[in-house]
Amino acid sequence: MAFSSLRIIETASGSIYIEAEGGTLVTFGDYKYHIFTATSAYDGSGGGFSVTSAGNQTISANKLQYLIIGAGGAGGSHYGGGGGAGAYRLKTDYSAIVENYDIAIEAGGTSTTGGGVGGVGGNSTWTVDGGSEVVRANGGGGGGGAGVAPTTGGSGGGGSGQTDKTGVSIGGVADNSGLYGNDGGDGQYAGSIRAGAGGGGAGGAGADGNDSGAQPGAGGDGSNAASAWTTAIASGGGSTYGISGIFAGGGGGSSNAGSGSVSQAAGGSGGGGRGSHGTSTTGSDSNLPGTANTGSGGGAQGSSDASGAGGSGIIIFRYKFQN
Repeated sequence: MAFSSLRIIETASGSIYIEAEGGTLVTFGDYKYHIFTATSAYDGSGGGFSVTSAGNQTISANKLQYLIIGAGGAGGSHYGGGGGAGAYRLKTDYSAIVENYDIAIEAGGTSTTGGGVGGVGGNSTWTVDGGSEVVRANGGGGGGGAGVAPTTGGSGGGGSGQTDKTGVSIGGVADNSGLYGNDGGDGQYAGSIRAGAGGGGAGGAGADGNDSGAQPGAGGDGSNAASAWTTAIASGGGSTYGISGIFAGGGGGSSNAGSGSVSQAAGGSGGGGRGSHGTSTTGSDSNLPGTANTGSGGGAQGSSDASGAGGSGIIIFRYKFQN
């Protein structure tokens, strides 16, 4: 887990704009961006985010904006469902206040073996000092395993293709469904059919497993709502964040059908990990984890081997520094 702190301090500078330092700073156009990831070079003892002027908050354009995404859940094992993406929260009109903020970004959900349910993704959180206000993006739900239900989360994990009886393995439910994430798809178990579903993404629900041919479900797509931010960061010389400006895709499901029978279930756009092709564990037929710093879900595993882990989340602050 990475920790930092944000401090907002009023000064006598007379600036009408917010002024700040800390994190990974990128400047482009009229905006400054402060980026925090689970691997950022800062800790809770210093080197955090310090805002030295709150500016004139009566000006509508002079607001602290933030993108906060929880970590993705891991895929399930043994005809498993894909991991759900972390919650995706974007706010562009937060009024800066004079206070300390503590920041915590947790890791993605841990992969599983032996038919287990995927690990739930960690939360990304910033908290006003003393706990008077907490903004949290919950981690994504883990994909279902052999006879094990998926879990809820920012977006829900996909249901597995191996329930405790013939029928449907219901996908995990998203927190604030449709607002910060979406539900995982439903897995299918019919006779010899074992088709896991995709995990939910920020932009859409995971696809259901198909009981005709054991086609596993793809992960739900991520959201491109902050694509202008990532374009600006890259144009300002910063690293590339997200996948083409998209974050928080769901992981793909898996099934018991091999590569000659069905298509491999893709992860959702924005970094979702693909599910394995049947029970394969090698090469292009293997599953993939969710992409780091996107909050995306991991891909499911068709055998009892390891599923794909979830991708870590991210927090970005943005504000105007000139007009």
